[in-house]
Amino acid sequence: MFKSKLNYAREVRDGAVSDNRFLPVLYEFPDEMLAAGEHLNTENFYVTNPNLGLSVDNEFLERELGKAQLAGEESLLGFLAKHLNVEIGMALRNDRWVGADFWAPCGGRLSLTELLRRADAVTVGIDGGGLDDLYGLAIMGRDARTQDWLVWTHAWAHPVVLERRKQEAPRFKDFEKDGDLTLVGNVGDDLADIVSYVVMVADSGLLVQIGVDQHGLGSTVEALVDAGIDENLLIGVPQGWKMMSAIKAVERRLADKTLHHSGSA
Repeated sequence: MFKSKLNYAREVRDGAVSDNRFLPVLYEFPDEMLAAGEHLNTENFYVTNPNLGLSVDNEFLERELGKAQLAGEESLLGFLAKHLNVEIGMALRNDRWVGADFWAPCGGRLSLTELLRRADAVTVGIDGGGLDDLYGLAIMGRDARTQDWLVWTHAWAHPVVLERRKQEAPRFKDFEKDGDLTLVGNVGDDLADIVSYVVMVADSGLLVQIGVDQHGLGSTVEALVDAGIDENLLIGVPQGWKMMSAIKAVERRLADKTLHHSGSA
């Protein structure tokens, strides 16, 4: 709800939507205050509540904050969005992957070109679904100087996914605007793009291996081999519990900030 209202306000502000009964004014904390946790100081509640003392008071906000903190992280995130205008960047559910807690701070403006410049070895991961799912590509390099992991990702989707998953359509379009997702017009365009990225990595001389799902990626393997990629570089990645070692390794890398990604949402 916060995201949709924020997008609407920005469209009114930018003139993309004409609504003369809607005044898009939003009070937000500066990033440095959020980073320092100063938004949780009740003395600073006035920053995002210009009507403090009139339609709302500090006592009410303090009480709601206390209730939210007792109820758990999901309730706290809801309080922050509703009363302090802190945008919810990630849907942090109670059963989420532990690495999600550390994901955002490890993001930055890391391009694929920068990754290839800094890395001494690169691996590629490819995961494809059906037409109503996303086709994902992850390229990970090892920094030659620090040995940190560098990650660049992109996704592809066929327009049918917007019809099949209408609830997710606004998010997908946001990803497209950010440049992190491509909506393809024809079946096969996604695979052609993926192959071109893998060939780019191979041409750099840094490619070590390509991980693919053991099932359902026959066309991907064929396309890569046809493009001149050595079939011996293709590794079938076991699914389910067999991935736990890699998952835990990434969690630790995120927690100690030795993994850096492109900042993609």
